[in-house]
Amino acid sequence: MVAKANLGARAMTNRITVHADWDPEAGVYVATSDDVVGLVTEAESYDALRRKLPAMVRDLVELNNLSPVLADAPIDILMSDPRCPATLAS
Repeated sequence: MVAKANLGARAMTNRITVHADWDPEAGVYVATSDDVVGLVTEAESYDALRRKLPAMVRDLVELNNLSPVLADAPIDILMSDPRCPATLAS
């Protein structure tokens, strides 16, 4: 399953891509991003992940002295879940 969600304010050119892979042993999605240094988290569901990412991104943008524009950039969540063969877009 690949799900895509936009979170935060619309930015013209800045977007953050988060990759979330299902960990069957832990029973959670493990999410990382190459766009925000240090972004690693886990959540039991897509909705839980979607709720926690904006605050994490804002904190890491500040801690890493990244462009403040990224703090409110839309977040694209690309989910890999072998349990669901369908593609969802939200």
